[in-house]
Amino acid sequence: MKTITAQPSVSIEDFDPSEGEQFPEVLGDFTPVQGSVSVTDAGYLINLSLLAPNFTLRKGRMTAANRQYGNPFVLPAVTRNCFKDADTCYRDGNYTPILNTACNDRPFRLELQFQNNQDPNKWGKTTHDISPTCSYSGVVISVG
Repeated sequence: MKTITAQPSVSIEDFDPSEGEQFPEVLGDFTPVQGSVSVTDAGYLINLSLLAPNFTLRKGRMTAANRQYGNPFVLPAVTRNCFKDADTCYRDGNYTPILNTACNDRPFRLELQFQNNQDPNKWGKTTHDISPTCSYSGVVISVG
């Protein structure tokens, strides 16, 4: 059985989604996860371990072949699902699948957009370099 790898934890930075540029839709074969997904169903599953208590994942956008971001798309709403450190949550499986892509897909940059739970007009974002590989079943992104 293939394992899931982990990326180092990153912090959420403030941003204003209304100031973003609009780019053509993203090209690629990816699917935002809805409901439960088993590792055997997924090509390359991108998972989120969220340590930040005041944010909810709402949207994402990714780079197309031209390395420009496409328009934002809705992702499953994920609230804090990790109440320890990132390494412990990874080991204990405290993460939520958010995106599925082919294991042989090209590398891309994924921007995750988080809404502040205390002030819905404030947003934060993180950026992650994703390199799908058929050697692993996916990756865990830790945000906190």
